[in-house]
Amino acid sequence: MASSKLIVTVAPTGGMASKAQNPNLPTQPAEIADSVYKSYKEGATIAALHARRPDDGATCNADIYHSFPQPLRRCSWADTSGSVWRTIITTAAVA
Repeated sequence: MASSKLIVTVAPTGGMASKAQNPNLPTQPAEIADSVYKSYKEGATIAALHARRPDDGATCNADIYHSFPQPLRRCSWADTSGSVWRTIITTAAVA
């Protein structure tokens, strides 16, 4: 039997969810990085990232995207541009 290939994508924060809906939702850079890393260890290959302001509101602020921990930015499996193989996370806000 031939093996199937599967690409698992995670969006740990989502664009609209809030901690009021789920207190376990990762909204700050360190929380998001931890969630993405755990997902990677379970087999995820793509992470769609949504940055949040300190008050947990959605943002496209490039400074907040840049504050994601360095180990996450350098992983080829974490990328918001749609390409699995990039080595640096890119976003519309950063590009």
